[in-house]
Amino acid sequence: MAHRTETVRTIDLDHDQMLIFDGGRDGRVRVLHGGAWLTEEGDAADAFLRAGAEARFHGRRTLIEALGPTQLQVVQQGASMRSEVQAAWR
Repeated sequence: MAHRTETVRTIDLDHDQMLIFDGGRDGRVRVLHGGAWLTEEGDAADAFLRAGAEARFHGRRTLIEALGPTQLQVVQQGASMRSEVQAAWR
């Protein structure tokens, strides 16, 4: 049975401060306080998020910019344990 791990982080950003993910893992971001703009490479639809809103990102370069003092919760998916074990035996 495969088990997926998640990394959960709470991040505080000041007005116009940016958070950049250079790709790799899928995840989601939830705005706990304030607001943010999210844009993902290859996706024409940007997201403007207010407190309580959530958006997914898909392992591509992603930029999140605070629209004022903002607190975010970022959850990223890790590799399944089965995949890690299989990779170790190759």
